[in-house]
Amino acid sequence: KKLTPDSTQYTLEQKIGQMIMVYHSPPEFLARYQIGAVLIMSPMLKEPNRLKNELQKARQKLPLGLLVGIDQEGGKVNRLGRIDQWKHLPSHEALTQFSAQEISAQMYEVGQALKALGINLNLAPVLDPRNDENGALTLMGIEQRSFGDDVDSIAYFANAFVDGFNKAGVGCIAKHFPGYNVEKNSDHFIAESGIDKSSIVTMGLPFQKINHKVVGVLMSSIRYQSLCSEPAVFCDNIVAWAREVFPQGIIITDDLWGTALRRSVVAGRRVHPVNYSDSAFKELTLKAFAAGNDLLMITFPQKVPLMIEAIKENVLADPVAMESLNQSFLRILSVKQRLKVMQN
Repeated sequence: KKLTPDSTQYTLEQKIGQMIMVYHSPPEFLARYQIGAVLIMSPMLKEPNRLKNELQKARQKLPLGLLVGIDQEGGKVNRLGRIDQWKHLPSHEALTQFSAQEISAQMYEVGQALKALGINLNLAPVLDPRNDENGALTLMGIEQRSFGDDVDSIAYFANAFVDGFNKAGVGCIAKHFPGYNVEKNSDHFIAESGIDKSSIVTMGLPFQKINHKVVGVLMSSIRYQSLCSEPAVFCDNIVAWAREVFPQGIIITDDLWGTALRRSVVAGRRVHPVNYSDSAFKELTLKAFAAGNDLLMITFPQKVPLMIEAIKENVLADPVAMESLNQSFLRILSVKQRLKVMQN
C-alpha cells in the first residue's frame, strides 16, 4: 500500500522513534519508544539463540517492524566471529583475491546466517580507499577493510559483496560517505582531511556505482576542510550530496556517542565517556537531524528519551523540520517494505 506520512495511523512519537538506531535493548524498551532500528555487536552473539528470541519478541511488539543492523565486513570487523563456523571470514582486502562469483556465494551464506538470527541489515561494504592522496595507508587500509584504491575495482568487489547479501534478503549500507581517507580513527579523535574538492568527488565515485544495489549509506565523521567546517555527518551540503547519490535510500549517522562527534559540540574540552550534558547531547542530535540524516545511531540507550525530546521540540516549532521528519519516516518505511520486515 502507498505510504503517506500524514496518515492519522502514525503518531509523532512513532515517526521520531523510527529515526533512531539504538544499541540492541530489551523488547519492552524498544516498544516504549517505537524504535525503528537496533545495532547488534559481537557480545550479543555470545548466545545466538537468546538474541534470536529477543529479536522475535521485539518484532511482535513493533507494528512497523525493526531494522536489525550489524557491521559484518569480515577480517578485523567480523561480528560473527564468536560463532565457530564464521570465525575466519576474510577481510575486504583478502576478498580481492577471489572472483566476483566466489565473493557473492560466500556472502550469500553469511547473509543466510544473519537472516536466521533475525538480522536484516548489514552496515557494509566499505567503499573507502586503501591509501590517501600521498600514498600512505588510511585507517581502512591499515585494518585491511578496503577493496583498494581504483574506483572500478572497489565497485567491482563491492557489487559482488552486496549481491550475495541481497540474494539472502539482507540489505546493505555502503560506508563511509564520501570516503575515509585518513589514518586517525574518527570515532575517538577529531579527524580532518585536507584533500581538494575534485579528489573528494573522485573518492565518492564508488558510491555512485553501487547506489542501485544498497538500501542506504552511512556517513563519514571526517571533517573535509575544503567542503565544510563540520564533520561530514553534520554538514548539510555533504549529506545533500549523499541524498543525490542515494535518492531512495536511508542516510545513517555513525554512533552519535562517539567521542569525536560529541567533542564537536563542546570544542576544546575533554569529553567524559559517560558524563555529558543533556543540552549538549540534544544539540548534537539536532545537528544530525538538521543536516538531513534519516537514521540516528546511538550506542547509549539511556540517551534515547533525550533524542526524542530534542526532535519533538524541534519539529513542533518548525514546519520545515516536520516535513524533514515526514520524509525520513517515509524513506525508512520504504526500506522496511523492501526488506519485508514490516508486519502485514
